[in-house]
Amino acid sequence: MTRIEHILRPGLIALLGVVAILGAAGVTQADVFHQPSTAKYAVTIVGPLVLATLLVVNNPLAVLTALFIVVAPFAGFSMTFQGAHVPLLAPIVLCAGALASVSGGRPARRSDLFPAGIFFMILLVLPVIESPSRTDVVADLISLCAAGYFASRVARTGHGLVTLAWAFVASAGVQSAIAVWESKTGHRLNLYGAAGTQSFGSSYFFTYANQTRPPGAFYDPDSLGNVLAIALPIDVGLVIHYTMRRHWHQVAVALGAFALIAIGLEITLARMSWIGAAVGLFMVLALVPEFGRRIVPMLVLAAVLLIGLGVFGGQSTTLQRLGSITHPLTETDTGNGDILRVAVWREALAIAEQHPIAGVGLGESANLISQKLAAAGTSGQGGNAQSVYLQLFAEGGLLAVCGLIAVLIALGRDLFRFVGTERIWGAALAGASVAMLTCWLTDVTIRYSGVAVCMGVIFGIVAGGSRGSPEAVAR
Repeated sequence: MTRIEHILRPGLIALLGVVAILGAAGVTQADVFHQPSTAKYAVTIVGPLVLATLLVVNNPLAVLTALFIVVAPFAGFSMTFQGAHVPLLAPIVLCAGALASVSGGRPARRSDLFPAGIFFMILLVLPVIESPSRTDVVADLISLCAAGYFASRVARTGHGLVTLAWAFVASAGVQSAIAVWESKTGHRLNLYGAAGTQSFGSSYFFTYANQTRPPGAFYDPDSLGNVLAIALPIDVGLVIHYTMRRHWHQVAVALGAFALIAIGLEITLARMSWIGAAVGLFMVLALVPEFGRRIVPMLVLAAVLLIGLGVFGGQSTTLQRLGSITHPLTETDTGNGDILRVAVWREALAIAEQHPIAGVGLGESANLISQKLAAAGTSGQGGNAQSVYLQLFAEGGLLAVCGLIAVLIALGRDLFRFVGTERIWGAALAGASVAMLTCWLTDVTIRYSGVAVCMGVIFGIVAGGSRGSPEAVAR
Protein backbone atom coordinates (compact mmCIF):
# COMPACT_ATOMS: atom_id res chain seq x y z
CA MET A 1 0.00 0.00 0.00
CA THR A 2 1.39 3.40 -0.99
CA ARG A 3 1.68 6.35 1.36
CA ILE A 4 -1.20 8.12 -0.36
CA GLU A 5 -3.39 5.03 0.15
CA HIS A 6 -2.40 4.97 3.84
CA ILE A 7 -3.72 8.51 4.13
CA LEU A 8 -6.79 8.31 1.89
CA ARG A 9 -8.19 4.93 2.89
CA PRO A 10 -8.92 5.72 6.59
CA GLY A 11 -10.46 9.03 5.54
CA LEU A 12 -12.73 7.34 2.99
CA ILE A 13 -13.78 4.69 5.52
CA ALA A 14 -14.62 7.39 8.08
CA LEU A 15 -16.57 9.36 5.46
CA LEU A 16 -18.56 6.31 4.46
CA GLY A 17 -19.30 5.65 8.13
CA VAL A 18 -20.72 9.16 8.46
CA VAL A 19 -22.82 8.62 5.33
CA ALA A 20 -24.19 5.39 6.82
CA ILE A 21 -25.10 7.22 10.04
CA LEU A 22 -26.88 9.92 8.05
CA GLY A 23 -28.70 7.18 6.17
CA ALA A 24 -29.81 5.57 9.43
CA ALA A 25 -31.12 8.97 10.54
CA GLY A 26 -33.17 9.21 7.35
CA VAL A 27 -31.33 12.26 6.01
CA THR A 28 -29.83 10.62 2.92
CA GLN A 29 -33.08 9.03 1.79
CA ALA A 30 -34.92 12.34 1.83
CA ASP A 31 -32.22 14.06 -0.27
CA VAL A 32 -31.56 11.30 -2.79
CA PHE A 33 -34.93 9.65 -3.35
CA HIS A 34 -38.21 11.31 -4.21
CA GLN A 35 -40.42 8.79 -2.43
CA PRO A 36 -39.25 6.98 0.72
CA SER A 37 -39.52 3.20 1.10
CA THR A 38 -38.09 0.39 3.17
CA ALA A 39 -35.77 -0.72 0.35
CA LYS A 40 -34.39 2.77 -0.25
CA TYR A 41 -33.84 3.33 3.46
CA ALA A 42 -31.91 0.06 3.68
CA VAL A 43 -29.78 1.01 0.67
CA THR A 44 -28.73 4.32 2.26
CA ILE A 45 -27.36 2.39 5.24
CA VAL A 46 -26.05 -0.83 3.70
CA GLY A 47 -24.53 0.81 0.61
CA PRO A 48 -21.91 2.94 2.43
CA LEU A 49 -21.12 0.08 4.83
CA VAL A 50 -20.50 -2.30 1.91
CA LEU A 51 -18.18 0.21 0.23
CA ALA A 52 -16.29 0.68 3.50
CA THR A 53 -15.95 -3.10 3.85
CA LEU A 54 -14.51 -3.37 0.34
CA LEU A 55 -11.75 -0.97 1.36
CA VAL A 56 -10.53 -3.14 4.25
CA VAL A 57 -10.88 -6.76 3.07
CA ASN A 58 -8.21 -8.68 1.16
CA ASN A 59 -10.61 -10.00 -1.49
CA PRO A 60 -13.26 -7.35 -2.18
CA LEU A 61 -14.57 -9.21 -5.25
CA ALA A 62 -15.43 -12.21 -3.05
CA VAL A 63 -17.37 -9.99 -0.64
CA LEU A 64 -19.24 -8.25 -3.44
CA THR A 65 -20.05 -11.52 -5.21
CA ALA A 66 -21.33 -12.99 -1.95
CA LEU A 67 -23.54 -9.92 -1.52
CA PHE A 68 -24.70 -10.36 -5.12
CA ILE A 69 -25.87 -13.90 -4.28
CA VAL A 70 -27.68 -12.86 -1.10
CA VAL A 71 -29.42 -9.90 -2.76
CA ALA A 72 -30.26 -11.74 -6.02
CA PRO A 73 -33.73 -12.96 -4.90
CA PHE A 74 -34.73 -9.30 -4.46
CA ALA A 75 -34.00 -8.55 -8.14
CA GLY A 76 -37.69 -7.91 -8.76
CA PHE A 77 -37.47 -4.78 -6.61
CA SER A 78 -36.11 -1.53 -8.03
CA MET A 79 -35.54 2.11 -7.10
CA THR A 80 -36.15 5.45 -8.78
CA PHE A 81 -33.00 7.52 -8.43
CA GLN A 82 -33.30 11.14 -9.55
CA GLY A 83 -36.06 10.13 -11.95
CA ALA A 84 -34.15 7.13 -13.35
CA HIS A 85 -35.43 3.56 -12.88
CA VAL A 86 -32.54 1.57 -11.35
CA PRO A 87 -32.78 -2.22 -10.76
CA LEU A 88 -31.64 -3.26 -7.30
CA LEU A 89 -28.84 -5.48 -8.66
CA ALA A 90 -27.42 -2.91 -11.11
CA PRO A 91 -25.05 -1.10 -8.69
CA ILE A 92 -23.64 -4.43 -7.45
CA VAL A 93 -23.02 -5.66 -11.00
CA LEU A 94 -21.23 -2.42 -11.94
CA CYS A 95 -19.02 -2.45 -8.82
CA ALA A 96 -18.20 -6.14 -9.19
CA GLY A 97 -17.39 -5.63 -12.87
CA ALA A 98 -15.02 -2.81 -12.02
CA LEU A 99 -13.29 -4.94 -9.36
CA ALA A 100 -13.02 -7.93 -11.70
CA SER A 101 -11.44 -5.78 -14.42
CA VAL A 102 -8.64 -4.53 -12.16
CA SER A 103 -7.98 -7.74 -10.21
CA GLY A 104 -5.29 -10.00 -11.60
CA GLY A 105 -4.61 -13.70 -11.51
CA ARG A 106 -4.76 -16.39 -14.15
CA PRO A 107 -6.37 -19.80 -13.78
CA ALA A 108 -4.20 -22.86 -13.35
CA ARG A 109 -6.05 -24.63 -16.16
CA ARG A 110 -8.69 -23.78 -18.72
CA SER A 111 -12.38 -24.33 -18.06
CA ASP A 112 -14.49 -25.94 -20.76
CA LEU A 113 -17.50 -23.90 -19.69
CA PHE A 114 -15.98 -20.56 -20.72
CA PRO A 115 -15.71 -21.19 -24.48
CA ALA A 116 -18.95 -23.19 -24.44
CA GLY A 117 -20.75 -20.27 -22.82
CA ILE A 118 -19.43 -17.83 -25.40
CA PHE A 119 -20.48 -20.23 -28.18
CA PHE A 120 -23.97 -20.43 -26.64
CA MET A 121 -24.31 -16.64 -26.43
CA ILE A 122 -23.28 -16.29 -30.09
CA LEU A 123 -25.94 -18.79 -31.14
CA LEU A 124 -28.55 -16.84 -29.17
CA VAL A 125 -27.93 -13.58 -31.06
CA LEU A 126 -30.62 -14.22 -33.69
CA PRO A 127 -33.26 -15.45 -31.18
CA VAL A 128 -32.56 -12.35 -29.07
CA ILE A 129 -32.96 -10.07 -32.10
CA GLU A 130 -36.31 -11.74 -32.85
CA SER A 131 -37.46 -11.38 -29.23
CA PRO A 132 -40.55 -9.23 -28.58
CA SER A 133 -39.24 -8.45 -25.07
CA ARG A 134 -35.61 -7.84 -25.91
CA THR A 135 -34.82 -5.66 -22.88
CA ASP A 136 -35.98 -8.28 -20.37
CA VAL A 137 -34.21 -11.08 -22.22
CA VAL A 138 -30.93 -9.16 -22.40
CA ALA A 139 -31.18 -8.25 -18.70
CA ASP A 140 -31.71 -11.91 -17.85
CA LEU A 141 -28.71 -13.02 -19.93
CA ILE A 142 -26.52 -10.30 -18.42
CA SER A 143 -27.53 -11.42 -14.92
CA LEU A 144 -26.73 -15.04 -15.76
CA CYS A 145 -23.35 -14.30 -17.39
CA ALA A 146 -22.27 -11.70 -14.83
CA ALA A 147 -23.02 -14.03 -11.93
CA GLY A 148 -21.14 -16.86 -13.63
CA TYR A 149 -18.12 -14.68 -14.40
CA PHE A 150 -17.82 -13.17 -10.93
CA ALA A 151 -18.29 -16.55 -9.24
CA SER A 152 -15.67 -18.15 -11.48
CA ARG A 153 -13.15 -15.47 -10.53
CA VAL A 154 -13.78 -15.95 -6.81
CA ALA A 155 -14.00 -19.76 -6.84
CA ARG A 156 -10.44 -20.24 -8.14
CA THR A 157 -9.24 -20.59 -4.54
CA GLY A 158 -10.60 -22.79 -1.78
CA HIS A 159 -11.30 -19.82 0.49
CA GLY A 160 -13.28 -18.07 -2.23
CA LEU A 161 -15.22 -21.23 -3.05
CA VAL A 162 -16.24 -21.75 0.57
CA THR A 163 -17.24 -18.08 0.82
CA LEU A 164 -19.58 -18.46 -2.15
CA ALA A 165 -21.00 -21.70 -0.73
CA TRP A 166 -21.85 -19.97 2.54
CA ALA A 167 -23.34 -17.03 0.64
CA PHE A 168 -25.58 -19.36 -1.38
CA VAL A 169 -26.71 -21.21 1.75
CA ALA A 170 -27.26 -17.91 3.60
CA SER A 171 -29.34 -16.56 0.73
CA ALA A 172 -31.44 -19.73 0.67
CA GLY A 173 -31.84 -19.59 4.45
CA VAL A 174 -33.05 -15.98 4.33
CA GLN A 175 -35.57 -16.85 1.62
CA SER A 176 -36.78 -19.86 3.61
CA ALA A 177 -37.29 -17.67 6.66
CA ILE A 178 -39.26 -15.16 4.59
CA ALA A 179 -41.35 -18.00 3.14
CA VAL A 180 -42.14 -19.35 6.62
CA TRP A 181 -43.15 -15.84 7.71
CA GLU A 182 -45.34 -15.44 4.64
CA SER A 183 -46.96 -18.82 5.24
CA LYS A 184 -47.73 -18.08 8.89
CA THR A 185 -48.91 -14.47 8.50
CA GLY A 186 -50.59 -14.59 5.10
CA HIS A 187 -48.65 -11.49 4.04
CA ARG A 188 -46.22 -10.99 1.16
CA LEU A 189 -42.87 -9.25 1.48
CA ASN A 190 -43.26 -5.60 0.54
CA LEU A 191 -40.12 -3.44 0.43
CA TYR A 192 -41.88 -0.42 -1.01
CA GLY A 193 -43.67 0.34 2.23
CA ALA A 194 -44.28 -1.27 5.59
CA ALA A 195 -43.30 -4.93 5.26
CA GLY A 196 -46.21 -7.27 5.62
CA THR A 197 -49.01 -4.92 4.57
CA GLN A 198 -49.56 -6.69 1.26
CA SER A 199 -51.73 -9.75 1.85
CA PHE A 200 -52.26 -12.77 -0.38
CA GLY A 201 -55.53 -12.04 -2.14
CA SER A 202 -58.14 -14.40 -3.52
CA SER A 203 -56.67 -13.83 -7.00
CA TYR A 204 -53.28 -15.22 -5.98
CA PHE A 205 -52.52 -17.89 -8.56
CA PHE A 206 -50.11 -20.14 -6.67
CA THR A 207 -52.34 -22.07 -4.28
CA TYR A 208 -52.88 -25.75 -3.71
CA ALA A 209 -55.85 -27.25 -1.86
CA ASN A 210 -56.64 -23.82 -0.38
CA GLN A 211 -53.06 -23.51 0.89
CA THR A 212 -51.03 -20.49 -0.17
CA ARG A 213 -47.62 -21.37 -1.56
CA PRO A 214 -45.17 -18.63 -0.42
CA PRO A 215 -42.66 -17.21 -2.93
CA GLY A 216 -40.22 -15.57 -0.51
CA ALA A 217 -38.76 -12.52 -2.26
CA PHE A 218 -39.06 -14.25 -5.65
CA TYR A 219 -41.89 -13.87 -8.15
CA ASP A 220 -43.38 -17.32 -7.56
CA PRO A 221 -42.98 -20.37 -5.26
CA ASP A 222 -41.45 -22.47 -8.05
CA SER A 223 -38.56 -19.99 -8.32
CA LEU A 224 -38.03 -20.26 -4.58
CA GLY A 225 -38.28 -24.05 -4.70
CA ASN A 226 -35.71 -24.29 -7.50
CA VAL A 227 -33.14 -22.20 -5.63
CA LEU A 228 -33.69 -24.07 -2.35
CA ALA A 229 -33.31 -27.41 -4.14
CA ILE A 230 -29.96 -26.26 -5.56
CA ALA A 231 -28.84 -25.01 -2.15
CA LEU A 232 -29.31 -28.29 -0.25
CA PRO A 233 -26.44 -30.21 -1.96
CA ILE A 234 -24.17 -27.21 -1.42
CA ASP A 235 -25.13 -27.19 2.25
CA VAL A 236 -24.29 -30.88 2.53
CA GLY A 237 -20.92 -30.02 0.98
CA LEU A 238 -20.34 -27.56 3.82
CA VAL A 239 -21.31 -30.22 6.38
CA ILE A 240 -18.81 -32.71 4.94
CA HIS A 241 -16.12 -30.05 4.49
CA TYR A 242 -16.22 -29.00 8.15
CA THR A 243 -16.78 -32.52 9.47
CA MET A 244 -13.46 -33.55 7.92
CA ARG A 245 -11.78 -30.67 9.72
CA ARG A 246 -13.71 -31.30 12.97
CA HIS A 247 -14.99 -27.74 13.04
CA TRP A 248 -18.16 -28.65 14.87
CA HIS A 249 -19.50 -25.10 15.27
CA GLN A 250 -19.58 -24.67 11.50
CA VAL A 251 -21.11 -28.14 11.13
CA ALA A 252 -23.89 -27.15 13.54
CA VAL A 253 -24.59 -23.93 11.62
CA ALA A 254 -24.68 -25.81 8.30
CA LEU A 255 -27.06 -28.43 9.73
CA GLY A 256 -29.32 -25.69 11.11
CA ALA A 257 -29.34 -24.05 7.68
CA PHE A 258 -30.18 -27.41 6.11
CA ALA A 259 -33.22 -27.78 8.37
CA LEU A 260 -34.43 -24.25 7.63
CA ILE A 261 -33.97 -24.62 3.87
CA ALA A 262 -35.70 -28.01 3.89
CA ILE A 263 -38.72 -26.53 5.71
CA GLY A 264 -38.85 -23.69 3.21
CA LEU A 265 -38.64 -26.16 0.34
CA GLU A 266 -41.48 -28.22 1.78
CA ILE A 267 -43.93 -25.34 2.12
CA THR A 268 -43.33 -24.20 -1.48
CA LEU A 269 -45.06 -27.45 -2.53
CA ALA A 270 -42.89 -27.37 -5.66
CA ARG A 271 -42.85 -31.01 -6.72
CA MET A 272 -40.04 -30.92 -9.28
CA SER A 273 -37.93 -28.96 -6.80
CA TRP A 274 -38.49 -31.75 -4.28
CA ILE A 275 -37.37 -34.29 -6.87
CA GLY A 276 -34.40 -32.14 -7.87
CA ALA A 277 -33.27 -31.81 -4.27
CA ALA A 278 -33.56 -35.58 -3.71
CA VAL A 279 -31.61 -36.38 -6.89
CA GLY A 280 -28.96 -33.78 -6.01
CA LEU A 281 -28.48 -35.15 -2.50
CA PHE A 282 -28.26 -38.69 -3.83
CA MET A 283 -25.54 -37.53 -6.26
CA VAL A 284 -23.49 -36.04 -3.43
CA LEU A 285 -23.72 -39.21 -1.35
CA ALA A 286 -22.91 -41.41 -4.35
CA LEU A 287 -19.73 -39.44 -5.07
CA VAL A 288 -18.67 -39.31 -1.40
CA PRO A 289 -19.84 -42.74 -0.16
CA GLU A 290 -17.60 -42.83 2.91
CA PHE A 291 -19.66 -40.02 4.44
CA GLY A 292 -22.97 -41.54 3.47
CA ARG A 293 -23.10 -43.71 6.57
CA ARG A 294 -22.88 -40.58 8.71
CA ILE A 295 -25.15 -38.29 6.72
CA VAL A 296 -27.89 -40.64 5.49
CA PRO A 297 -29.35 -41.20 8.99
CA MET A 298 -29.53 -37.43 9.50
CA LEU A 299 -31.25 -36.96 6.13
CA VAL A 300 -33.73 -39.75 6.88
CA LEU A 301 -34.48 -38.18 10.25
CA ALA A 302 -34.95 -34.81 8.59
CA ALA A 303 -37.35 -36.33 6.03
CA VAL A 304 -39.38 -38.00 8.79
CA LEU A 305 -39.56 -34.77 10.76
CA LEU A 306 -40.62 -32.81 7.67
CA ILE A 307 -43.37 -35.30 6.85
CA GLY A 308 -44.44 -35.20 10.48
CA LEU A 309 -44.54 -31.42 10.28
CA GLY A 310 -46.68 -31.73 7.19
CA VAL A 311 -49.12 -34.12 8.82
CA PHE A 312 -49.38 -32.64 12.31
CA GLY A 313 -48.19 -29.06 11.87
CA GLY A 314 -50.95 -27.63 9.72
CA GLN A 315 -49.34 -28.60 6.41
CA SER A 316 -51.56 -31.62 5.80
CA THR A 317 -51.39 -31.06 2.04
CA THR A 318 -47.75 -32.19 1.93
CA LEU A 319 -48.51 -35.90 1.64
CA GLN A 320 -51.29 -35.20 -0.85
CA ARG A 321 -48.86 -33.17 -2.94
CA LEU A 322 -46.27 -35.94 -2.73
CA GLY A 323 -48.86 -38.46 -3.88
CA SER A 324 -49.65 -36.36 -6.94
CA ILE A 325 -46.13 -37.00 -8.23
CA THR A 326 -47.01 -40.62 -9.03
CA HIS A 327 -50.39 -39.84 -10.63
CA PRO A 328 -50.31 -36.16 -11.63
CA LEU A 329 -53.09 -36.26 -14.25
CA THR A 330 -55.71 -37.78 -11.97
CA GLU A 331 -55.00 -36.08 -8.64
CA THR A 332 -57.91 -33.78 -7.75
CA ASP A 333 -56.13 -30.50 -7.00
CA THR A 334 -53.36 -30.74 -9.59
CA GLY A 335 -54.93 -32.78 -12.37
CA ASN A 336 -56.22 -29.85 -14.42
CA GLY A 337 -52.94 -27.99 -14.13
CA ASP A 338 -50.89 -31.02 -15.16
CA ILE A 339 -53.19 -31.75 -18.09
CA LEU A 340 -52.65 -28.14 -19.17
CA ARG A 341 -48.89 -28.63 -18.80
CA VAL A 342 -48.97 -31.59 -21.18
CA ALA A 343 -50.95 -29.50 -23.67
CA VAL A 344 -48.38 -26.70 -23.34
CA TRP A 345 -45.55 -29.16 -24.02
CA ARG A 346 -47.27 -30.31 -27.20
CA GLU A 347 -47.76 -26.76 -28.41
CA ALA A 348 -44.12 -25.93 -27.67
CA LEU A 349 -42.99 -28.91 -29.74
CA ALA A 350 -45.34 -27.86 -32.55
CA ILE A 351 -43.82 -24.37 -32.54
CA ALA A 352 -40.32 -25.87 -32.66
CA GLU A 353 -41.30 -28.04 -35.62
CA GLN A 354 -42.61 -25.00 -37.49
CA HIS A 355 -39.51 -22.88 -36.75
CA PRO A 356 -36.71 -25.46 -36.41
CA ILE A 357 -33.59 -23.35 -37.08
CA ALA A 358 -33.76 -20.18 -34.99
CA GLY A 359 -37.13 -20.52 -33.28
CA VAL A 360 -39.63 -17.70 -32.85
CA GLY A 361 -37.48 -15.47 -30.67
CA LEU A 362 -36.80 -15.57 -26.93
CA GLY A 363 -39.94 -14.70 -25.00
CA GLU A 364 -42.35 -15.16 -27.91
CA SER A 365 -43.54 -18.71 -27.25
CA ALA A 366 -45.78 -17.67 -24.34
CA ASN A 367 -48.02 -15.59 -26.63
CA LEU A 368 -48.15 -18.27 -29.31
CA ILE A 369 -48.93 -21.05 -26.85
CA SER A 370 -51.70 -19.00 -25.22
CA GLN A 371 -53.24 -18.28 -28.62
CA LYS A 372 -53.13 -21.93 -29.65
CA LEU A 373 -54.67 -23.08 -26.37
CA ALA A 374 -57.43 -20.49 -26.65
CA ALA A 375 -58.14 -21.52 -30.24
CA ALA A 376 -58.36 -25.17 -29.14
CA GLY A 377 -60.81 -24.25 -26.39
CA THR A 378 -58.42 -25.27 -23.60
CA SER A 379 -58.94 -23.34 -20.40
CA GLY A 380 -55.93 -21.63 -18.84
CA GLN A 381 -53.01 -19.76 -20.30
CA GLY A 382 -49.55 -20.94 -21.20
CA GLY A 383 -47.30 -18.34 -19.57
CA ASN A 384 -44.28 -20.37 -20.63
CA ALA A 385 -43.44 -23.75 -22.14
CA GLN A 386 -43.31 -25.40 -18.68
CA SER A 387 -39.80 -26.69 -19.46
CA VAL A 388 -36.52 -24.89 -20.04
CA TYR A 389 -35.54 -27.42 -22.68
CA LEU A 390 -38.78 -27.17 -24.66
CA GLN A 391 -38.96 -23.41 -24.34
CA LEU A 392 -35.39 -23.02 -25.58
CA PHE A 393 -36.17 -25.33 -28.51
CA ALA A 394 -39.31 -23.39 -29.42
CA GLU A 395 -37.78 -19.94 -29.03
CA GLY A 396 -34.21 -20.56 -30.18
CA GLY A 397 -34.54 -23.57 -32.46
CA LEU A 398 -31.66 -25.90 -33.20
CA LEU A 399 -29.23 -23.00 -32.74
CA ALA A 400 -30.12 -22.68 -29.07
CA VAL A 401 -30.30 -26.46 -28.59
CA CYS A 402 -26.78 -26.89 -29.99
CA GLY A 403 -25.54 -24.15 -27.66
CA LEU A 404 -27.20 -25.75 -24.65
CA ILE A 405 -25.75 -29.16 -25.52
CA ALA A 406 -22.29 -27.60 -25.74
CA VAL A 407 -22.74 -26.00 -22.31
CA LEU A 408 -23.99 -29.24 -20.73
CA ILE A 409 -21.10 -31.24 -22.18
CA ALA A 410 -18.66 -28.62 -20.88
CA LEU A 411 -20.39 -28.67 -17.49
CA GLY A 412 -19.96 -32.43 -17.30
CA ARG A 413 -16.29 -32.25 -18.27
CA ASP A 414 -15.55 -29.54 -15.71
CA LEU A 415 -17.41 -31.43 -12.99
CA PHE A 416 -15.49 -34.60 -13.81
CA ARG A 417 -12.24 -32.68 -13.49
CA PHE A 418 -13.47 -31.01 -10.30
CA VAL A 419 -14.38 -34.34 -8.66
CA GLY A 420 -10.94 -35.65 -9.58
CA THR A 421 -9.07 -32.80 -7.90
CA GLU A 422 -11.37 -32.00 -4.94
CA ARG A 423 -13.96 -34.70 -4.48
CA ILE A 424 -16.07 -33.13 -1.75
CA TRP A 425 -16.75 -29.84 -3.48
CA GLY A 426 -16.90 -31.53 -6.85
CA ALA A 427 -19.61 -33.81 -5.46
CA ALA A 428 -21.51 -30.90 -3.90
CA LEU A 429 -21.44 -28.92 -7.17
CA ALA A 430 -22.41 -32.03 -9.16
CA GLY A 431 -25.41 -32.45 -6.85
CA ALA A 432 -26.39 -28.80 -7.21
CA SER A 433 -26.03 -28.99 -11.00
CA VAL A 434 -28.14 -32.14 -11.26
CA ALA A 435 -30.79 -30.56 -9.02
CA MET A 436 -30.86 -27.49 -11.27
CA LEU A 437 -31.11 -29.49 -14.49
CA THR A 438 -33.89 -31.59 -12.96
CA CYS A 439 -35.86 -28.48 -12.04
CA TRP A 440 -35.56 -27.35 -15.66
CA LEU A 441 -37.76 -30.28 -16.73
CA THR A 442 -41.01 -28.57 -15.69
CA ASP A 443 -40.05 -25.01 -14.71
CA VAL A 444 -38.74 -21.98 -16.62
CA THR A 445 -37.84 -19.84 -13.61
CA ILE A 446 -34.45 -18.98 -15.12
CA ARG A 447 -36.26 -16.27 -17.11
CA TYR A 448 -36.27 -14.16 -13.92
CA SER A 449 -33.05 -12.25 -13.18
CA GLY A 450 -32.95 -13.29 -9.52
CA VAL A 451 -33.09 -16.98 -10.37
CA ALA A 452 -30.71 -16.50 -13.31
CA VAL A 453 -28.11 -15.08 -10.91
CA CYS A 454 -28.38 -18.08 -8.58
CA MET A 455 -28.11 -20.56 -11.44
CA GLY A 456 -25.29 -18.60 -13.07
CA VAL A 457 -23.36 -18.83 -9.80
CA ILE A 458 -23.45 -22.64 -10.03
CA PHE A 459 -21.93 -22.56 -13.51
CA GLY A 460 -19.36 -20.03 -12.33
CA ILE A 461 -18.26 -21.99 -9.27
CA VAL A 462 -17.87 -25.13 -11.37
CA ALA A 463 -15.82 -23.23 -13.98
CA GLY A 464 -13.64 -21.46 -11.41
CA GLY A 465 -13.19 -24.43 -9.11
CA SER A 466 -12.32 -26.81 -11.93
CA ARG A 467 -9.57 -24.54 -13.23
CA GLY A 468 -8.15 -23.44 -9.89
CA SER A 469 -5.11 -25.26 -8.49
CA PRO A 470 -6.01 -28.42 -6.52
CA GLU A 471 -3.91 -27.27 -3.60
CA ALA A 472 -5.82 -24.02 -3.36
CA VAL A 473 -9.19 -25.74 -3.53
CA ALA A 474 -8.25 -28.33 -0.93
CA ARG A 475 -7.35 -25.79 1.71
